[in-house]
Amino acid sequence: MFERIKKHLRLFSNPVLLIDRDAKCVYCNRKNFCRTGTSLLKCFHQPFVIHDNKVDEALLIFKGKSYCARISPFIENLFVCELFTTDNIMKMAERTDIYARIVPMLFSVDNNVTIVRDKLESIQTMLRRDNQPDYYESLAALEKPLVKIEMAIKNISEYTNMCLLVSDNDVIEVRGLIADLQNRVNDALSSRGRCIYVFDTLDMLCISANKRHLIIALLNAVHNAVYFSPMDSVPVVTLYDERQEESGERMVVIQVENDTIVSVDENGKYRYELNDVHTGLGIPIIKRFAKDIGGEVIIENSNGKFRLSIKIPEYRAKISSEYQLNSSEAVQYTYEEMQIVNIFMRPDIFFY
Repeated sequence: MFERIKKHLRLFSNPVLLIDRDAKCVYCNRKNFCRTGTSLLKCFHQPFVIHDNKVDEALLIFKGKSYCARISPFIENLFVCELFTTDNIMKMAERTDIYARIVPMLFSVDNNVTIVRDKLESIQTMLRRDNQPDYYESLAALEKPLVKIEMAIKNISEYTNMCLLVSDNDVIEVRGLIADLQNRVNDALSSRGRCIYVFDTLDMLCISANKRHLIIALLNAVHNAVYFSPMDSVPVVTLYDERQEESGERMVVIQVENDTIVSVDENGKYRYELNDVHTGLGIPIIKRFAKDIGGEVIIENSNGKFRLSIKIPEYRAKISSEYQLNSSEAVQYTYEEMQIVNIFMRPDIFFY
């Protein structure tokens, strides 16, 4: 019977353990994940008691990684312990109405943060005009945490919308959109002497995607490149196309490369410096965008360079196509989208 149980548990894609009443591993469905006899009792984040008659959930930290552990009574003093990562939970959340419940709360918080920021800027302008530096400096100290909150809420809102909404795609001429984005980003960064450089092809490259989602993905890539790079460096955005060897499909590649802020510790090992404004949603947003349109994201980090490449299937217009081509001239940014550029670049301006 035990062999049949093990065969069944091997079908699970996530780690599943059979544990005894003392939280010792009796069996694990993944090789080299958890040895038989390993005690997990000290791995639970809080004191935990295994119950015979109910399913419990707890935070488990194992080999430096956090898991949500769901423990269910099984047979003969054995318990099934399923382990879920953040990625597992986010995928499960998409199959429920959790994002629909979150959206109204995010909208309210986002609205109120915007109101507070606008009022703060108005008061600062008044204090500067009335030459009251002490009050001005006190209010300026509130600006940094407010920028962090605004950036985090904006990214959470955008990721939630990507998961919740099924939106129509436009055929977008990428070269024109990136050129426009470069101008807006460099305008925002000019006060700090920073800029990005775009190197692109002369060809017209089109993709079928949601324009807003594309802008959000690119802004996250550019923001990370500027924010996590030395002050005297220039992040580079490269646009080109390539043909997939196996399928022959042509892909539009948007590559963002930047120097990384690196220091050497006492053991001579390199350490990459990350800033405290990091919300952890930038890369998931970029990956989500690429996945939704059949693309992929490749991340490389070596020799002091960080390179992120977004590969998107190229759109080839057909004679009877019902799509309308959207170039940067034909489809202008809405007021809200222009504000998004300022919001995403604001941390790069404030935290130098």
